Amino acid sequence: MFELLEIEQAEVDRVGPSPTNLAYVNHIITSAATGGVGEAAAALLPCPWSYNELGDRLSLPDHPVYNAWVEAYHSGLLEESTAAWRDLVDTFAEQGGPAVRESMRQAFLTSSRYEYLFWTMAYNMESWPV
Repeated sequence: MFELLEIEQAEVDRVGPSPTNLAYVNHIITSAATGGVGEAAAALLPCPWSYNELGDRLSLPDHPVYNAWVEAYHSGLLEESTAAWRDLVDTFAEQGGPAVRESMRQAFLTSSRYEYLFWTMAYNMESWPV
């Protein structure tokens, strides 16, 4: 993808993650480290699920970058893996007690909020203020 954007890996490495991106990644790592498989799966699910939904619905202009992005979603692979992931989350929620379900719910909601912030961050080209 970098060649389509005409950028080099070194440039990406130099810029590093934005504040929102870093916070989102830290949330996922914390969910996985302090919870069980259910919490980790619930924290991770909003990312592929939202990308799958957006990829299915977006009609983008004919452009090499957008075409490559949308094709990945129209191929069906993400739809199948997202459905399997949702089933996994549902299974852990059914098998877990109230405390596990609440922890999974909080992890999922926080990640969902970060997904929104992630798209906003990209649109606004968020960077570190200092």
